[in-house]
Amino acid sequence: MPRTARAVRTTPARDPIVGLFRRGWSLPLLESARLNAAVCRVAFRGAGLRSGILRALAEHSATPEQLVDRLDLDPAMIDGLRAWLDLGVTFGELEERDGRYGPARRSLRRLLRPGNDPVAAYYEELTFL
Repeated sequence: MPRTARAVRTTPARDPIVGLFRRGWSLPLLESARLNAAVCRVAFRGAGLRSGILRALAEHSATPEQLVDRLDLDPAMIDGLRAWLDLGVTFGELEERDGRYGPARRSLRRLLRPGNDPVAAYYEELTFL
């Protein structure tokens, strides 16, 4: 009697996303992602305030090269500065037009007003604790 092929039962590869939903972790992870974005924006603001970059951009939008000159930064840091500025654009904190960067959010522009120095100091302290 000839042998017939048996159906082989296979288990599909485990999808990690499906596993998260099955465990009920999807909502906490989504909330975590939202909070992580806020934490990153706060850290970005704190670093920009402490370095003087955000205050310089509040006065006049600038290219990375202009910021290096204006803030007397080491010219070797220009690539890192450009990457940091681009990160600010990604976070929605900065905008870039024709290679010049400036504050994008109204809340950031308000924060950079001289009368709001105590709030700016809070951002700096919160970030560097």
